[in-house]
Amino acid sequence: MVFTANVAVAQQVYVDLQLDSLIMRMQDAIAVQKNIEISEIIGNAYVTSIGGWASWSYISDGRAKKNIRADVPGLAFINLLQPVTYNLNLDAADEIMKSDDPKVNHFFDSLRLSRSPEENEILAKARANKEKQVYSGFIAQDVEKAAQSLGYDFSGVEIPENDKSVYALRYSDFVVPLQSDVGV
Repeated sequence: MVFTANVAVAQQVYVDLQLDSLIMRMQDAIAVQKNIEISEIIGNAYVTSIGGWASWSYISDGRAKKNIRADVPGLAFINLLQPVTYNLNLDAADEIMKSDDPKVNHFFDSLRLSRSPEENEILAKARANKEKQVYSGFIAQDVEKAAQSLGYDFSGVEIPENDKSVYALRYSDFVVPLQSDVGV
């Protein structure tokens, strides 16, 4: 996130983002107590880039795998996908992920209302920039349908467990179907 305001405002926004992170950790603890699936989300609607000095690594040790089969449908799957460009609708995402618990919503509202006008301006600009960004990708529900039509249990689609979660795609998982037919 790039801040153009004074240091005090930037520090307060940082504190707010840290608070959001703490809240996410608290929600994780609650999720464990309720025995629901755990996931970590890095960033929020204001974050425009997440990066680092190394690529993300997945554990892929053959000693920790079983039921290994060479049954990836390859181009039959890839050819069913429809690439699109799109803009994010953050209001729609917020509405989908809004808690059913009024106390949680009240807490987030109080955080938002406690921000200074300068902070609100910075965050509003960041959010507007995020919504202006044109992305290339797929619609997760379409990818899910394509995989289902082939009887393919594709790990690249994260299907929400309830109506308060959003679909997500693991784009790195698309390499495997490509590799199965194209090869190197």
